[in-house]
Amino acid sequence: MVAVGTNLSDARLDGHLSAMASDLGHLATWGIQAVEVPVHGLDAIQNGVLDEEKTRQATRLLEPLGLRISVHSPNSLDLMDQDAFELQVEVLRVSLEFTQRIGAEIIVVHPGRWINEDAFLWQRCRPDEVACRTLQEREEQVIRELAQKYPDIRIGLENARPYKGVSPYCYSEKPAELVRQVERIDCPNVGITLDFGHLNLSARYFELDPMEEIRRMAPHVVHCHVHDNAGRSVYPTEKIQTHQLPLGKGDSHMPPGLGTIPFSDWMACLPGDYSGLMIAELRGRYFQQTQEAVDSVRRAWELAHPGK
Repeated sequence: MVAVGTNLSDARLDGHLSAMASDLGHLATWGIQAVEVPVHGLDAIQNGVLDEEKTRQATRLLEPLGLRISVHSPNSLDLMDQDAFELQVEVLRVSLEFTQRIGAEIIVVHPGRWINEDAFLWQRCRPDEVACRTLQEREEQVIRELAQKYPDIRIGLENARPYKGVSPYCYSEKPAELVRQVERIDCPNVGITLDFGHLNLSARYFELDPMEEIRRMAPHVVHCHVHDNAGRSVYPTEKIQTHQLPLGKGDSHMPPGLGTIPFSDWMACLPGDYSGLMIAELRGRYFQQTQEAVDSVRRAWELAHPGK
């Protein structure tokens, strides 16, 4: 059965377990069934090393609530990083360890980038096709090996959003390429995190049919991020949310209904027996609208799959 929940905002946590305790206290009163914990929001990994005490305290906060739990690996994780590859591998391994320790069932992982977002100002051209393929093969091997070491944790590779001026910087901007990568990894516990907001941006940017792309991903979808936007991609330098919203721009991570995504229509492209999590992945600025957002996600799923 689908469990609907929300994320803890890494910006709101900012490394403080007291903020986690406070936000979990609110979620407990709102009928939330699931929560996504950003390991980086807790500063639980530093220089590739797991903070044991923070992991224990996070576990103690989560255990009494009886929630289904997912973990978001660090946004900076990049298995195509050629400067610090071994450290990146260790960060993923430690993220999986954190996931296991806190009793989570899934970890969200951003696929590797040919051009990392932090390098956009200095690198605008991706490597040649041979180099790109070599980087993807290296990522395949790492994920396959770690998935086999943590067989009880599902790894959900997330479809990426595009950026004007630099895309394609990552193969997973195009869902078909993400599907191919998951099929090449070929592990039963490796699938796709379907991010509806990112898909809305990619579909418009690359002129894709979003419902067809969901059908293509559907057999591999193990997790969902549900948030809204108006489908207008931005340049990498456009960062300030309050500047983007008047023009309907950017990866807004708004509650459903504030953008243009027809969620029930898109969710109907997923199988009715999908039993993963639906996480309303909101920016921290929308925290007070969390209950409304979760209710909207639940209604959209019920419209798409009555009785499920």
